[in-house]
Amino acid sequence: MKKTIKIKFIGFWDGFVDSDNFIYNTLAKHYDLEFSDEPDYLFYSSFCPHSFDFVLYDCVRIYYSGENTSPDFNFCDYAIGFDNLTYEDRFLNFPLFLIYRQLPFACDKHKDVDMSLLKSKGEFANFIVGNAQGLSERTELFEKLSEYKPVASVGTYLNNREGFTVKNEEEKLSFQDSCRFSITVESVRQSGFVTEKILHAFAAKTVPIYFGNDKIDDIFNPNSFINCHNYSDFNQVVSRVKEVEENPQLWLEMVSTPCFKSPTYPEDKWADFEKFLLNIVNQPLEKAYRRPMKFHTQRYDKELKTFMSMRDNVRFRRFLVANNNFFVRLALKIFGSSADGN
Repeated sequence: MKKTIKIKFIGFWDGFVDSDNFIYNTLAKHYDLEFSDEPDYLFYSSFCPHSFDFVLYDCVRIYYSGENTSPDFNFCDYAIGFDNLTYEDRFLNFPLFLIYRQLPFACDKHKDVDMSLLKSKGEFANFIVGNAQGLSERTELFEKLSEYKPVASVGTYLNNREGFTVKNEEEKLSFQDSCRFSITVESVRQSGFVTEKILHAFAAKTVPIYFGNDKIDDIFNPNSFINCHNYSDFNQVVSRVKEVEENPQLWLEMVSTPCFKSPTYPEDKWADFEKFLLNIVNQPLEKAYRRPMKFHTQRYDKELKTFMSMRDNVRFRRFLVANNNFFVRLALKIFGSSADGN
């Protein structure tokens, strides 16, 4: 009979299912899991309106980041994220793309590659972006590459296919399947931060043109994609794309190259993930705490908890509704809809 542990998830993205996700499913292999408002273990992330609710739970806290936010170990006991750091048993490097269902397709992208595959790809390159607030390099690379050949922009940003916009992940991957290249620029340039964008491009058997994480070569095989960080400017990047585009054999070689630098990278990372979680829950609960709860750290935690309690203050909520200034906008960003007075 499995031991029962009490858990809770807060601050995760829209569509996150508490009872069916990569954390829950890993733990459920070893424990019976009970959802509780008084959990033994709190798993939290950084999405509004519950970004800071973790401070209301005095239990073992495990932070997860798939976005470009780094953990604050004054608040969390353990963290899982993208940063390239080592901190005893408290942190695990586990990039976001590892939880995507396209991972097996990316791992197998080098298989069954021949001239018929190339001939089936009638589109030159795709640019699929919905966030206009991302890196300016996204626009610059798109415009530079478009000077060479038309690039299909089928996201909501800079869309150039009238009457056609990809609406979801399935449509995105379907369109990428028809392309030889994929522009894959992260929303931010941050060392270690890599999302699903390059994974999708690999899964569709395209050649990714990547910009964002300058350490991307630590994960992915540099012979399988075009890393913009290895060139002095985008003019040189376009020259490399042109070279590959005009040499079918070179394109086939890149697509037939495995995407991961280490062929066992995904398996190793998932094994590390399971080991990391089990290390937390296998020890006696009272010994699983890592954040120091004395003196300055205790005060740090207490002050944020006091700040969070203001959400339930009627006078404070009326202030938010009645005023429109920088501090109000900041508070609304932190508290989200829970502080709008409705």
